[in-house]
Amino acid sequence: MPAIPEPVTLFLSPESGLEQHVSSSFLHPGEVFASATPHVITTILGSCVAMCLFDPMSSVGGMNHFAIPHAPASDPQSTRAAAGALKALLARMESLGARRQTIQVKLFGGNSVLSLPERNDEENRPYVGQVNVAVARILLAEYRLQVVRELVMRPHGMMLKMVTATGDVWVRPVNTVRPLRHTAAEK
Repeated sequence: MPAIPEPVTLFLSPESGLEQHVSSSFLHPGEVFASATPHVITTILGSCVAMCLFDPMSSVGGMNHFAIPHAPASDPQSTRAAAGALKALLARMESLGARRQTIQVKLFGGNSVLSLPERNDEENRPYVGQVNVAVARILLAEYRLQVVRELVMRPHGMMLKMVTATGDVWVRPVNTVRPLRHTAAEK
């Protein structure tokens, strides 16, 4: 499902004090958005990961939001998975004039947002957010894309707002910790 644009007023120029009216979109898991015109993309991440890409030469920017590290066999190009999300975002940005050689990446998410019951040592596996981040890093290296900033694997969720025309990303922590089970004292 494509992101639905809606109007927003954004204070873009602190130097001049000018406001500019730009469109905005909220990205859900599995969605990809790119634009060659000023646009604000917002998303909220828990264990999901967002790759924010920006080409400073063409001023084309975009974001993907993926939930799982690997696509199911039934849908190998799924944008809910890391590879499909990156491939779709790059294709969209390149169709708008971005050049892969100059694209910069900001990587966010892969957070630990659930309070998990204690596990014994042989069950101590990485949580899905860690795997999402690891797969994203591998893919970005394979595509030879330069990561200029990353904020990953935090103990809380985060809200992102990206301005496509500048590549700027604002991050705000979001308290998303939810216990998986209640103790007798909590009932």
